Amino acid sequence: MSAGIGPGGVLRKQAAWLLVGALAALNLTGCLKHTRLLERPQQPQVVLSASGAQLIQGLNQRYDQIHSLSATVLIRASVGGARRVAQNHRQILDTTAALFSRARADVVPSSDMESLVKRLERPLLKLALQDTNFPNLPDHPARQVLNLVEQYAVAADDKGRFFDAKLQRFLYLLVDRVCSQADDDPGIFETVRDSLEKVLLPILQIRRT
Repeated sequence: MSAGIGPGGVLRKQAAWLLVGALAALNLTGCLKHTRLLERPQQPQVVLSASGAQLIQGLNQRYDQIHSLSATVLIRASVGGARRVAQNHRQILDTTAALFSRARADVVPSSDMESLVKRLERPLLKLALQDTNFPNLPDHPARQVLNLVEQYAVAADDKGRFFDAKLQRFLYLLVDRVCSQADDDPGIFETVRDSLEKVLLPILQIRRT
């Protein structure tokens, strides 16, 4: 025992050294953890592509809220923007959207004709995600349905309203059949196409005379 230092002083001195050692150890541990965090590589953010099924689900649930048919708007509305649009889906959707942009460019806004064209948008967009050949095939039954509906403009006035109320109901019923049955019956496009052709032919003949 050192001269002039009693037992109590020795204990206090030992406790002080233990405290200093503990603080040093804590500081070293913190430094090591900080170093490991700095050395840990940053994980790249993974942005998943939305599947065709997710896009179709979005069309089913939120299509009425979508004012643009671009692929970007569709995916943000369907899955909240948490996923990106795969390149193949983007091309398909944009090609199909272009078909409708051309079709609606020739119709009067808020008219019977515009209403018919707009009703076909959702089933044909969904078809494009399931049948990737559809948008680029002019002879596809679904493309023919859209083209035939456009031709019925000859039976409408300058405001896009049909002269014949029976013809208007007939066309709305056919388009409604496409909307309600296309998911379960792909052959509905051929059936509706044939009906449209049958009624349109005499109308065109009358217009030519």
